[in-house]
Amino acid sequence: MIQTRVLHPVAPGDLVAVTRLHDEAEAVDGHASLGEAVWRDLDRPVDERSAGVLAVDDTERAVGYAHVFRSDNESPPH
Repeated sequence: MIQTRVLHPVAPGDLVAVTRLHDEAEAVDGHASLGEAVWRDLDRPVDERSAGVLAVDDTERAVGYAHVFRSDNESPPH
């Protein structure tokens, strides 16, 4: 069974799991799963509302990750 955890903030141990998952996926398909903006936000969050969602299997192995954060290129309201 897959379980999800909201990471707010992303703890150092969770960052290790996210990095490992990213590296494993890139080794398989040759493409970066997370962009530079995500890595910058993980290193120094743009906003305290930044968060991640980590999916883990029954053995606590990371199997998925999504990151949400406020963009630094927001458009003004219409």
